[in-house]
Amino acid sequence: MINILQVRYKRNSVRRFHYLIILCLIFTGCESPKSNITNSDLHQAWQASLRDGKPIFIDFYTDWCRPCKVMDREVYSQQEIGDYLSNYYHAVKFNPEETKGVEAFGETFELDDGLGVNTFIYFATQSQFRGYPTAVILSSEGELLWFHTGYLTKGELLLALKSHN
Repeated sequence: MINILQVRYKRNSVRRFHYLIILCLIFTGCESPKSNITNSDLHQAWQASLRDGKPIFIDFYTDWCRPCKVMDREVYSQQEIGDYLSNYYHAVKFNPEETKGVEAFGETFELDDGLGVNTFIYFATQSQFRGYPTAVILSSEGELLWFHTGYLTKGELLLALKSHN
């Protein structure tokens, strides 16, 4: 003979299990798209640029920068942006607050303890760095071709990329 409490307990535990499964599916399905810029090796991008002549696109970001994260989610994750960058540029993500030392363009750039950033950001922007996010396009010789500070829409970024390759 089955006790009414056993039936009720079994029904509630199954219902809780179903809710748990639904929540797991919701949270895994809502994961933000990731940036198509996966290269973080500036030296490697520079060497490749010297070989093939493609310009270097650099996304300067920090982990605490909210607009940087929005650009990753809404702009850099777009297939069209990723395809264009991989076809016409050597794209690099560069966190100047975490990168200790890097060699590129015939120089070595170190983390400046007083400023709290790697000095490469000042080289890349010709000392015009104003904040994050900052995107730059450099020639293989390190010449600044274009830079922008602040959020860019997909269309704005695509226009800049197409006019500098």
